[in-house]
Amino acid sequence: MKNYYKVLEVSETATDNDIRRAYFALVKSCHPDIFPGNAEKRKRFEELTKAFHFLQNPLNRMGLDSE
Repeated sequence: MKNYYKVLEVSETATDNDIRRAYFALVKSCHPDIFPGNAEKRKRFEELTKAFHFLQNPLNRMGLDSE
């Protein structure tokens, strides 16, 4: 399984707010509305979004659930 903390560039002790701030800061550099047609940036955006949604679930963050 991919380490979503590394994807979002936060520590494993990051708070919900830390994760949210990191996500929104990182997606600015690859959002499809800003970079239409750029497949590499779209892929990065999707990876960030997947990591963000995964870490928003407290069960996932505790390691009780998997992808």
